[in-house]
Amino acid sequence: MNRFAGYLLMTVAIGHALVGLILYRGSLGAICAAGFFNTIRPGVDFDRQAAFWFLTFSPLVFLLGQIANRALDRRDASVLSLIGWYLVGLGVVGAAVLPISGNWTLVAVGAVVLRAARQARTRRAMLSIALGIGLLHTLGGRAVLRSV
Repeated sequence: MNRFAGYLLMTVAIGHALVGLILYRGSLGAICAAGFFNTIRPGVDFDRQAAFWFLTFSPLVFLLGQIANRALDRRDASVLSLIGWYLVGLGVVGAAVLPISGNWTLVAVGAVVLRAARQARTRRAMLSIALGIGLLHTLGGRAVLRSV
């Protein structure tokens, strides 16, 4: 099955990380220069906090891309739907609070994942029908009912 949705999420994650490294290079340099460990004071170092949270988002989105690829391989429409709706919801809320941002990307990518979920659901149903027809053919066209 086409893994476009999963790879799109991974591409967004890599792009987000690259943008974060460029935008927050000063804050990241300050964190490294201070020894890295325990160098972000809550309520004081807002620039360092922003850099940390901005960059923390990237591996999570990359992970979602990997999970989406696994779900695509298994034609697991429920997992894809879950990922897609979470992305759309997070993007809509984020865009409402911060309209000039990359949050709109989450809405668009979420729509792509939801489309992949719909395709997975359709292909799985078609596969089930094909297997059912093959089973009936194997049984000589006789329907077999079993009591449970």
